[in-house]
Amino acid sequence: RHFFELHSAPSIAGRSRQRMGICQSAIKALAKPQPQDEDEAQQGQRPPPGGQGEVVASPPLGSGRKPVSYASAAGSGGGGHQPGNAGPWGPPAAAAPHASYPSPQQHGQSGLSRAVFFPDSAMPCRKYAAGRECRRHNCEYAHTRTSLMELLDELRKARSTLDICVFTITCNEIATGIKEAINRGVTVRIITDDDQMESQGSDVEGLVKAGAQTRHDNNNRSHMHHKFAVVDRATLLSGSFNWTRSAVLTNRENIIITTDPTLINSFAQEFNKMWQLYSGNVVRTSHV
Repeated sequence: RHFFELHSAPSIAGRSRQRMGICQSAIKALAKPQPQDEDEAQQGQRPPPGGQGEVVASPPLGSGRKPVSYASAAGSGGGGHQPGNAGPWGPPAAAAPHASYPSPQQHGQSGLSRAVFFPDSAMPCRKYAAGRECRRHNCEYAHTRTSLMELLDELRKARSTLDICVFTITCNEIATGIKEAINRGVTVRIITDDDQMESQGSDVEGLVKAGAQTRHDNNNRSHMHHKFAVVDRATLLSGSFNWTRSAVLTNRENIIITTDPTLINSFAQEFNKMWQLYSGNVVRTSHV
């Protein structure tokens, strides 16, 4: 008996101290402050999937849907998730943490913008475009507003300057609109591709003769492939649209028409930079 008590006492005491240590650890854990929100809980952790600081929302279990990035959805336009609207799989309780929804000003959309698309069904009827009545019973030209007419209307608004930077100009209707601007006293500057200005049907020679200041890139290894114009430093026309008849009637093309000052300033600076760069490549009628 004395032997049992002598040898069992230390082991019993050790187990007691072990149990007390476990209890103390549990008490400390319960007393430890818990994270107040999800942001605090994520401190020191890697960013969630989908990008640096980008939140990816998880769909309900069993829905079979893939996670959706709120940051990318917010920038998708139209159908993207917005606070208070129905989310990708139902109305959210609140905006996702870290998700930001830029204002139109942050996107540089303080100006008015619209898009026009090609091809048109037909070239515009000249009388209709001029606001006169067309009495031809079988007129094959368009008697409704077309995308080309939208472009021509913007060219007609020019009162002081018209800076044109396009790959090629072969559409006679557009060339006529540019000449009309010159006749109104508008200063017209054109930057074009050196190969295309010599191609069949090019209107560059006629525009130079009419008074348009014109320069080219003089580069056999690459093309001056821009397609934009700045009207009175107040309106920007830019898109995939080449100023050709085939682009009007055949190709899938687009033009963005905007009065956004940030975009206008960027394109105007690019034009002026190229205008200086090509200062030695002035187009004269004898060169075309």
